[in-house]
Amino acid sequence: MTDVHMSDLRIDDNSSRANNGQSARTETSPERKEYLRRYYRENRERAREYQRQYSLKHKRKARAEDLIFGKGRREKIRSIFHQGDIMQSPTEKSIKMLDQILKGERFFTM
Repeated sequence: MTDVHMSDLRIDDNSSRANNGQSARTETSPERKEYLRRYYRENRERAREYQRQYSLKHKRKARAEDLIFGKGRREKIRSIFHQGDIMQSPTEKSIKMLDQILKGERFFTM
């Protein structure tokens, strides 16, 4: 039987699987940074073309600016006034609310 010393039982950071296969180093090495920089430069045009094709295939959501500036009108979010809305609002606004109710533009509920 051979004697085993603690100095012989060195564990390399890259071979350790205690943290789900990731190395213990949290900082990026200069070689890795250079590799990523070079990879980005080499594939930049391909990424731009992919993004352009994706933009052509998929519709964008309607933005609030599009709705406001003429591509469509926003619907009235609220069509019903409650008793508390009228009672708690300033006088001028209450008059406008009552006027809308009487014209039939909005509804009133208790």
